[in-house]
Amino acid sequence: MNLNNIQKKSGFSAVELLVTLSIATILAMVATPSFLNLIENSRLDSNKLDITTALSTARLTAINRSVTVSICSSIDSSTCRADGGKNDWSDGWIVFVDINGDGVVDSPDCSDLTKDCILKVWGALAEADVMTGTNNVVVYNAEGSLTGLAQNMVLSPKALIDCGADQKMTIAIGVSGKTTITTADCS
Repeated sequence: MNLNNIQKKSGFSAVELLVTLSIATILAMVATPSFLNLIENSRLDSNKLDITTALSTARLTAINRSVTVSICSSIDSSTCRADGGKNDWSDGWIVFVDINGDGVVDSPDCSDLTKDCILKVWGALAEADVMTGTNNVVVYNAEGSLTGLAQNMVLSPKALIDCGADQKMTIAIGVSGKTTITTADCS
């Protein structure tokens, strides 16, 4: 037998492939819940950033322009929600100059400085999240303080079964207009 004619075969055996696939499957099963939790936390953080940006925009605009500015929950992105006191902010919200301070968009036209003017519109939250507030509207006076009592907004996953540790966020708006955020478990 000539040793030059023997060909060396390369590749993986069936056993090696099965062991590798088994290890990869186990690693994927371990990593998936952590990855899903990371995605959920990122979505909630994004929503928190949106509402705190809106609150800051309203407050700073009120101070800079020396006018009353309101932020209200909205279903249609042009008027404040008026559905019997349902304090749901999940469908979106608008920030607007509120000349008469009534918390209602009287006119979205920004060309007339004597009328209300919509400054910015935020769309609905992701379907998996919900945000409720003490009221449907937050009104800042020209000094950046609230015109009424302190308010809270609570942001969390819609299904409590999906809510993990520190995923319920409470955004507290003090009478001074300052916001603070606390997190808690959803139980």
